[in-house]
Amino acid sequence: MSMHRFHIDPIHPGASQVTLPESESHHAIRVLRLTSGDTIECFDGNGHQLTAIIQDPHPKRTHCVITKSVSMPPEPGYDLVLAVGLIKTHDRLEFILEKATEIGVGAIWLFVADHSEKTKVREDKLIAYLIGAAKQSQRAYVPKLKLFSSLDAVLGEASGRRIVFAHERADRDQILTAVIGPGLLLVGPEGGFSDREVELATSKGAERVTLGAFRLRTETASLALLIRARFHSI
Repeated sequence: MSMHRFHIDPIHPGASQVTLPESESHHAIRVLRLTSGDTIECFDGNGHQLTAIIQDPHPKRTHCVITKSVSMPPEPGYDLVLAVGLIKTHDRLEFILEKATEIGVGAIWLFVADHSEKTKVREDKLIAYLIGAAKQSQRAYVPKLKLFSSLDAVLGEASGRRIVFAHERADRDQILTAVIGPGLLLVGPEGGFSDREVELATSKGAERVTLGAFRLRTETASLALLIRARFHSI
């Protein structure tokens, strides 16, 4: 039986104790009913994982003694960035974050596209959702979240990356295979990319690829593009 897993703030290397944040303490003590002497697993989302024994259970600050600490190497997909134009439906945005975390990606960039109907999101809530997805999928790293005001700003940070964008007007033979090394995968919002954005991405050396004969929702296109980049064409 696997141990219960909790997200913690970064701690100093060599530390002998760790304190669970309030939200994690509440879940451990009030929901899971863990108590003194129970063994748990913790991770900080930056590759550090540890095993600890609860010493002082408290719903706001649970203190634990560390028995084992390891630093995990970068995970597959750590150098891939998935950049998605903001969509108006929050549930679908959460779906993208959850599944992209499970598939494996180093960062998720959200940007206000020319056709985005929504321009603002709660960054803290999205980060919390990413942490939950990483916890559930047993990842040692939580994808880094960044918000951008436009595709222009996204491409301004794409130096050194292979840029790929899914587009319904791509030729049928423009099929993406695995992306080796740093990559930036671009997906538009509900209305797709504007002509201006297509021209801009192309001028930056982006490759236009097809995801098949049918029109896909943003969340479906995001996962299809990411899976092809991670695991070759499907």
